[in-house]
Amino acid sequence: MAQLSTGRVDIISRENGTLLSQNSTNASRTVLLSEPSVVRINGTRAAVASFERQGDDLILHMQDGSVVRYQRFFLNDENGEHSELVFDDGVNPPEHAIFPAASEGADATAMAVTPTYQSLADIDPLL
Repeated sequence: MAQLSTGRVDIISRENGTLLSQNSTNASRTVLLSEPSVVRINGTRAAVASFERQGDDLILHMQDGSVVRYQRFFLNDENGEHSELVFDDGVNPPEHAIFPAASEGADATAMAVTPTYQSLADIDPLL
């Protein structure tokens, strides 16, 4: 696999595999996911200091101090699918971050979450 551009984030449609957007800045930002997507961070999971869930949003606290909020990340579509997070440094197998199910009534406040990880040959099974 070719080396990916470290720090870039690709937003890929789960429905058809189309690249919806890319972001290469290391600044705090909010990203609205318009459909269930694969959020592919071109780097390793070590780039993230901590994860939070607030309602349907996933909040990443990055090691560089920036904060990225993915709005509607956990929102299920009519097929019960939501977005997925993958770390892909272009050298090691991609790592799929699997988040625990949310507890009822925890939507209003941001809660720390800790994912488990699954190695993938590629991201095709998530599409």
